[in-house]
Amino acid sequence: MFKLTEEDIDMLKRKDQIRNEEGMQDYFEAVNKYIDTEKSKGYKGTLNTKKTYRSYYDLAVKYRNDLKCVNTGQYRIIYDVPVSTNDTNTNIANVIDYTVKFQSPFYLNDESYFNEEDESIKNFLTECKKVGLSSNMALIPFSCKDNYYYITIDNLTKEITLDTVNTAYKHINKQSNLYYQIRQAITKELRNNYDEFEHQLLSDIRRATGINKRLLSNTFKNPEKLITSKYLHIIKKEQENGSS
Repeated sequence: MFKLTEEDIDMLKRKDQIRNEEGMQDYFEAVNKYIDTEKSKGYKGTLNTKKTYRSYYDLAVKYRNDLKCVNTGQYRIIYDVPVSTNDTNTNIANVIDYTVKFQSPFYLNDESYFNEEDESIKNFLTECKKVGLSSNMALIPFSCKDNYYYITIDNLTKEITLDTVNTAYKHINKQSNLYYQIRQAITKELRNNYDEFEHQLLSDIRRATGINKRLLSNTFKNPEKLITSKYLHIIKKEQENGSS
């Protein structure tokens, strides 16, 4: 079992003021046991954890080679890639990882970005489940009153945009803004394997949509407050007939 160092304990004391050192070690062992259990089940989804417990999962990433952080508060188990005995030439280094890690949103590094009265907007955009397209771009999919939306966080342009889709994320229409946005954001390797990537992406998006819908209803009495927020740049739809 992984033994916490003095440096680990010092870090945890700043994050977890409830447990003593023995309690911290016990909880860290419980976290690792939980990860082992989920791995034994073959779980390939995302392990989500509350802010209070993230430091323990971050330490698990530090000590384990079968766990990685894929987003803020979101972790994924890494499995060995099986190699067929009939295909001994398989190059493990060339196996594509369809999970894209998104860096922290730009607004977390700017305390003045949100006004104090907009704390609910900040909390939603911070705590929601994000689906990475690149290290600098992520989607926040959600539904509201039977309509489907996605927010794009772009760390390079420092913009937050809002757009809509009408497919409930069962597929991505090649005529949509979302399709071209994805194609432009992802790496060349993922573009070359786009069908496989999209399959994984849609699974992550649908899962995130449900999580974010619940978070939205718990955060806002009127969910439309998010949709009409001044922090979101609304994508103007092109006319379907192509005229200007």
